[in-house]
Amino acid sequence: MQCIAYYIKNLPVDAVSTQYPCFLLELCGTAFSVSGIVNTERQVICDPLSPTYQLLCNQDFVFAGKIARLFASLRKNLQTLHWKETTGFSQASSFPYLSSFSNLKTSSEFKIQYRKRIKGLLFCAQVLNTEMHVIVKFCSRYNHDVHLFCHSLGFAPALLSIISLAHYKVVVMENLSLRALSSDDLSKSQIRDQINCILVKLKEKNYVHGDMRRANVLFDTLANRVVLVDFDWAGIDGIDVYPPFMNPDINWPEGASTGKPLHHEHDLYWWNGIC
Repeated sequence: MQCIAYYIKNLPVDAVSTQYPCFLLELCGTAFSVSGIVNTERQVICDPLSPTYQLLCNQDFVFAGKIARLFASLRKNLQTLHWKETTGFSQASSFPYLSSFSNLKTSSEFKIQYRKRIKGLLFCAQVLNTEMHVIVKFCSRYNHDVHLFCHSLGFAPALLSIISLAHYKVVVMENLSLRALSSDDLSKSQIRDQINCILVKLKEKNYVHGDMRRANVLFDTLANRVVLVDFDWAGIDGIDVYPPFMNPDINWPEGASTGKPLHHEHDLYWWNGIC
């Protein structure tokens, strides 16, 4: 019952339109069992999937074999779990089930097909029946206002859609031909002027990117311009704060830590480091 309560407590607000199948791993002392649970539009259904086994050292090979098969089945079937939209179109479970997005400007609906995982929760997808490729990113938070502002100045990819999905923000943006800034790029006054302009414009608007490391300051080879990506942490100077679980191995600027406010000087710190 405790496992069921945790499952219900953590169901997202869109649980009516989306099914979230889960395995419940029930451990009481050394007693272990597995149940399956899934939500429907009206109720939550839970059934036991295994007997209760004692996970103690046991010389009975038949009994040990049953436990081994249980864990082998669990490992195999964990790979097949995926969220399923109760309406819409299904895709391979190796990719997110989300298969369409609504354009921010026109409200037009576009279906997509995932082509590859770039890394983590970042994917490349193709808009069906077109040659258009997009980037689909799943993150816990995202500041679309700062992204749109930078795009309006020509310093960010076009933001096509942002969707609230369970505990995620799903960001769909144009797929540009981007590469890392080279030492040769940084020696050019044109490139340095562009980055200085970005910093000035952000400060005038009281915006902070928040994670302006080298990996997020890229060069658009087709448009010959600098662009910013990853506006997950972006916000208003002195008001919005840094997220939890910041990588302790990174040499963050002074004052940049979990729960502390963003400041324009932090963006400047990263730009000086890039130089």
